[in-house]
Amino acid sequence: MSRDTRWYDKEGNIINKVMNAKGDKMIKATLTHARKYGFMPSVTSIISDTHATSQSLIDWIVDQHVTACMTNPFEGNLADVEVADQYKGMIKAKANEYRDYTANRGKQIHMDVELWILSGCKALPFDPVSKEICCNLDKYFKDNDVTKIDPECSLFSSDLGFAGTPDIPCVCSDGAEIMIDLKTTSFKSYRKPYDSWKFQLGGYRLLSKQTNSRLVQAIGDRDHGDVIFEEYNEEDGNWSDGFMRLFENWTLIKGYDPRKI
Repeated sequence: MSRDTRWYDKEGNIINKVMNAKGDKMIKATLTHARKYGFMPSVTSIISDTHATSQSLIDWIVDQHVTACMTNPFEGNLADVEVADQYKGMIKAKANEYRDYTANRGKQIHMDVELWILSGCKALPFDPVSKEICCNLDKYFKDNDVTKIDPECSLFSSDLGFAGTPDIPCVCSDGAEIMIDLKTTSFKSYRKPYDSWKFQLGGYRLLSKQTNSRLVQAIGDRDHGDVIFEEYNEEDGNWSDGFMRLFENWTLIKGYDPRKI
């Protein structure tokens, strides 16, 4: 599912806006600006632009439309094209409401977790699900002797040509580093990590090889707050190599290779 590309400069700073040609206002950074200034795409943007939508996600989108139909049954005449088209538009809008609620719920949980971390892991969120996820993360930190947490710390490499921002970079008492990427889903339908999640950790692995960080997927249940911790392991598949193949495809699609700037 394509979305706006997240750009980074060569120092690893996130670039959301740049000055326009007239120099009188800031505008959204685009591929044109990336070519001009040598910006690098994010790991997640590369995956979003090149990785096919999974069948499970397609099934979920279809399910939103079916649910919308069931809760808003059609009572008109299918032969009346105008009425039928109005109903279709309403169903699409209603399905999008369900989709957006889920997406916004995930964003809210991420924000709650980040604010909790910024408080020194002391000010727990009021939201009960976010609170439970934070409590599970706190137990993981203690079990792994985490002494420092630096949320939203960018990883980047001009040589590789891309950058990324793991959700929760940690440092343990022995100096070892753990990069935690938080995902939220419903455990009612969750079975295993999605390929896109593994590609994302594969990209982070390439960026973090200089520190040999451990990579962990924290999967939180957005309904109850339970958390599963899945440690990334290349033995399950060479996801770093797979990510690089996606990146090579990205450079072809965009006609832009940040490594050559």
